[in-house]
Amino acid sequence: MNKLVTIKSYLTSAEAHILKGQLESKGIKSFLKNEGIVNTHVAFSDNMGQIELQVSKEDAEKASKIIK
Repeated sequence: MNKLVTIKSYLTSAEAHILKGQLESKGIKSFLKNEGIVNTHVAFSDNMGQIELQVSKEDAEKASKIIK
């Protein structure tokens, strides 16, 4: 299994999903870490962390260029 790395973090699920979709349209699989906890406890998201957009280590450089 490929190691996942975080390439960007977001406060909202909507923004994270837009960029996740951009990556997947280019053939890069991605994962949203912490989405459930942030959406469940939105008032505390700053303290609990943000939604992390993650990709495989091998795709990280290409993905970072796409979401800039």
